[in-house]
Amino acid sequence: MTATKSFLITKGEIFTLTEGEHSDYRILSTVRALKDFDVDKLRAQWAKDHANIADEPIMDKFVGAVYRKKTGSMKFPDWLLDNKFIEPVKHRELHTGSYGETALSFS
Repeated sequence: MTATKSFLITKGEIFTLTEGEHSDYRILSTVRALKDFDVDKLRAQWAKDHANIADEPIMDKFVGAVYRKKTGSMKFPDWLLDNKFIEPVKHRELHTGSYGETALSFS
């Protein structure tokens, strides 16, 4: 996964929210932007109530500040949803195989 310096999302853009690394990596949701926004600026706004800047970030590959969510606080993707920046998009996953074999499954 590569960090990017452009955090601008445009209205109507569809993107996937993910979290974790390596074996903990997972897809949270596929969403559509309901308006134009800068993800980094919104993250700073979210953090005022829900997170603190990490003194010693676990990962150093990300651009900008790294925050740790306060216990019991709302996660950033949930905040984006609650504040009407994004909406879930109905989608399905088509798995096309693994280890060189092509086999199909939907989920």
